[in-house]
Amino acid sequence: MLRKRKATAFLMSLLVCTSNAVTPLASCADEESAQEVYEENSEEITEVNESENTESEEQVTEDTQQENFTVSGNFSYSLTEDGNICIEDCTSEETELVIPDSIDGKTVTELGKTALGGEANRPYTSVSIPSTVDYISAENPFIYCPRLAEITVDPQNKDYCSQDGILYNKDKTSILEYPQGKQGKNFSLPQTVTEIGIASIYMTSLEEINFPDSLKNIKRYGIGSNLRIKSIDLSSTAVEEIGMSAFIECTSLEDVKLPDSLYSIEGQAFALCKSLTEITLPEKLEAIGQNAFMGTGLESIVIPPSVVEIGYSAFGYDENGNPDDNFTIIGDYNSSAYIYSTDSDDEYDYHNNFQFIATQAYESEKEYNSFDKSMFEDFEYTAINGEAMITMCVSSESRVEIPSEINGMPVTRLYKSSFSGISAEEIIVPDSVKTIDTLAFYNDQYLSSVVINGAETIGEDAFGSCISLKNITISGNCKEIQGDEPFLSCPSLEEFSVSDGDGEYSSENGVLYNKDKSVLVAYPASKPDKVFTAPKGTKEIQMSAFCYAKYIESIVLPDVEKIGFYAFEGCKSLKSAEFSESLNTVSESAFADCDSLQSVRLCENLENIGDYAFGFVTNPNPTAEDGSDSMMLLNGFKIYTEKGTTAYKYANACGIKTVAGTVKVGENNVSRGFLYTVCGIFTALLAGGITATIIKKRKGSKK
Repeated sequence: MLRKRKATAFLMSLLVCTSNAVTPLASCADEESAQEVYEENSEEITEVNESENTESEEQVTEDTQQENFTVSGNFSYSLTEDGNICIEDCTSEETELVIPDSIDGKTVTELGKTALGGEANRPYTSVSIPSTVDYISAENPFIYCPRLAEITVDPQNKDYCSQDGILYNKDKTSILEYPQGKQGKNFSLPQTVTEIGIASIYMTSLEEINFPDSLKNIKRYGIGSNLRIKSIDLSSTAVEEIGMSAFIECTSLEDVKLPDSLYSIEGQAFALCKSLTEITLPEKLEAIGQNAFMGTGLESIVIPPSVVEIGYSAFGYDENGNPDDNFTIIGDYNSSAYIYSTDSDDEYDYHNNFQFIATQAYESEKEYNSFDKSMFEDFEYTAINGEAMITMCVSSESRVEIPSEINGMPVTRLYKSSFSGISAEEIIVPDSVKTIDTLAFYNDQYLSSVVINGAETIGEDAFGSCISLKNITISGNCKEIQGDEPFLSCPSLEEFSVSDGDGEYSSENGVLYNKDKSVLVAYPASKPDKVFTAPKGTKEIQMSAFCYAKYIESIVLPDVEKIGFYAFEGCKSLKSAEFSESLNTVSESAFADCDSLQSVRLCENLENIGDYAFGFVTNPNPTAEDGSDSMMLLNGFKIYTEKGTTAYKYANACGIKTVAGTVKVGENNVSRGFLYTVCGIFTALLAGGITATIIKKRKGSKK
């Protein structure tokens, strides 16, 4: 399939958001309101836990549980499969709660998810856990204990331990509960911890948490509703997933540093973090859950291309689920970020309409705004280390000669898009300029001629969409022309010229090559010649080199071993192609949309042929939703090759007609059998003629 051409302009779609609220969250705006919403958040945690059922082992309904519970004193319990006790509820009003090691003569081995009471605001300030307990519900039974300051565990317990009143599993790889009522502003997790359990550091008085390099996972509500924490630094950790509501309602949180290892941010992870005004998402991130950043202070977000999934209302919504009309999404076109900016779902009355800015444009604008700029005649410039960089040209002249010096400083660089869109027909770039940035002359509609006298680097698409550009002179000192298709969108090009120098490029007959002409870089699309023969020693035709060449009818490639992607795509006039016997690789779509090319002869040495390399044209009436029928076979196209070759297999796989057992004689493909017959007759006639001559000579000698 032909690839989609990438957009290179600094495009900006100014969109207005009109969507309605989706799944609004309760808001806790400050520390004073924390206690008021405590019960609400606790109930929400329970609801999420019960709905997901990913870690809990209590799978039966509450009514069924109650029927199986036995009440003994302040405790309600159920029996495990081993006949031991799992404490399910506690009604004690004591502040110092001691979990017994046995009840009614049976050993207490488990604490269920509501073991300390299923209602908010339990009175316990300390809890002691006996050695017999070998399982504590992952759903965190301590969540309803806001006054809890200390947890102790019998040293003989084989599965759990405590340190400084904090509950861990025995080897301290998982923190289970940092008591909500524990005093202290700072907390450093042990270097052994790899997991922060469900709501394990929830609604504390902490102001700072230090995370170990070993940390890999933060589970649901792991650090939620910590109203005093201003900074979270996970950059040196190994965290791969931030769980649902992990940092929800951390209302003072201003600075978040995420690790490179992170691939998933689940729903509501940073919801209601109203002080969070900026965050950098890591480059490997793949998924962002529903409401992940709802109710934050973010006004824009840069979403990396690695992200393939973005949930409802992940960005751009306030704490009540109302959209921010001015929210900006920054990302790549055709990415998840782009889709999210206008995402919709009629069933939920969900219709995003956010402003979208391409990443490249955003980064350039950000950098441009950071410059201290001044004007010199028609040129805006900035000084960097004693050199001048032109950032904008405002000239309306038809001929623009760029100055080599501004206020005593050499002009050494033309910044991104600095000459984009001007009306000049001719531009002269002086020797002093060493770098021409990406898109420097983009979309100069009237530009016909460019002379570059000294530049060593020409950025990607520097001449993109210069539709009138006919002639370009490149400095002989040029060492790099960036991009795979640097002149693809210059349809009027007729000639390349490279001056003398020690750079990496050369030209011959208006065609651009690398220095030793082993690689053909670009052929001017409007070069009037109908026949092209590559120089001896040219081994490679670069990607899109002849793409859309209008007039070329015949090519001869005597030494070429590799033909790049799309190399001759869209050469509508091309009728014949003669290849080297050493041709090894013809890449994808190399001769796609060559409507006049009815046949090719391919040698036995050809080992690699890409999809749609030969014999395919664009289907004017595709019907498949996945685009699988966007290309179709060219009617009557055939390949001359021998049976068993790579070319023969390619043709059979594509349904292309093959002709074997032929050789090329002049412009014709002749059957070997016919040729052998003709040669035999000719040989016989030649032999007969020789014999007759000998006989005549003999007769003559007798006379």
